[in-house]
Amino acid sequence: LTLLLLSGIGFEQAISRDDLFDLVTRQKTLDFPPATRYRYSNSNFMLAAVIAERASGEDYRAFLNRRIFKPLGMNSTRLCDDNSQLIPNIARPYSRSASGNWHRNLALVELSGDGGILSTVDDMLIWQANYRQNRLPLPDLMEKLSTRGRMVNGHNITYALGLRTPEYRGRRVYMHGGGWPGYTHELVHFIDDDDVQTVVDSSKHLKKRHWQFKKEGTRDGILETVDGVTTTRLVDDACIFLNRPGFEGG
Repeated sequence: LTLLLLSGIGFEQAISRDDLFDLVTRQKTLDFPPATRYRYSNSNFMLAAVIAERASGEDYRAFLNRRIFKPLGMNSTRLCDDNSQLIPNIARPYSRSASGNWHRNLALVELSGDGGILSTVDDMLIWQANYRQNRLPLPDLMEKLSTRGRMVNGHNITYALGLRTPEYRGRRVYMHGGGWPGYTHELVHFIDDDDVQTVVDSSKHLKKRHWQFKKEGTRDGILETVDGVTTTRLVDDACIFLNRPGFEGG
């Protein structure tokens, strides 16, 4: 995505994954030698989707449906890699301008591998429940997903295989978040407590500065919500905060 911006291409311009692939593969050098530094990279996830397609012989959308979404019963989850798709019940993204007026956000970059997943809070909790009891035919799934990256100097970073794995006051955490114009999402799983937290927002009202771990001893809600208010619905139903300890998926 940084390459897009450096190329003068905005998110509101229609860009396909083939365009993104061409942009990435035209780079002549790496930012730094592998495993000498860490920097989050959307490009690597996009390239992983291309590899999955070539190895399986099917498009990435079908691959995800067959290998992950259908086996887990994530029936409201799909990959939206085509901007012409009609998506029922989608929460449209919007944000507030500098003048204080609300406007709808528009992003026409077609993501695949590094984004483009449309889902619901309940389906995200099904995915989190699979961390505890894997129902996919992938041996040692969580061990692989949670193994931290290792630098050439022997230092382990907290980023693993698509998961952030920090510790909070001695408690293990699996988490990841993301955003897109008008959208914000954060998903947190306290492994030892089997406590799942998820925040989804389609108005950009929740800013990362509002998200912080609460004081020690609070188990019901590890995220600080807008203006210190913790509720199940915020910002005119645009944001949902849901906490389900011990959630049973499926």
